Amino acid sequence: MEEITKMFESLPVKMSNIQTDLQEIKNGMQLQREEIISIKEDISNNKLEWKREEEEELVEKIMETEERLERLEKEKIRNNIVITGIKIDLMNKREIIKELETSVEKEIGIKVQFNKAIKLKEDSYIVELRNWEDKVEVMKKKRIFLREVLFT
Repeated sequence: MEEITKMFESLPVKMSNIQTDLQEIKNGMQLQREEIISIKEDISNNKLEWKREEEEELVEKIMETEERLERLEKEKIRNNIVITGIKIDLMNKREIIKELETSVEKEIGIKVQFNKAIKLKEDSYIVELRNWEDKVEVMKKKRIFLREVLFT
């Protein structure tokens, strides 16, 4: 019986110890929750920063691609001229090119070669010269020999 009495007497102390331990555990868990929240916020901020960096890189790549595309388009049309005033009833592209080369040589006295010719209207063509120097020469001479054939 004495043992039971001692147990009852020590029970409040043990309960107090258990409550203290429980409070320490709760405090530790609260600290861990706060750390987890802080880590989640850091991860979220890092993701946003990475996303922002990725977006900046993508925008930069798009800008570079647009500039490159614009440069390529300019280079593609750089050697083009428009010829009006020559009527050609041929349908074969090679024959049209030959006829235009002959007409240009006859009109302004320059022998040039065209890569391709596209018919715009009945008497209008866009032609691509083989090189820039030929285009410059044609553009210089067109002012001198400007008659019914127009080069632009």
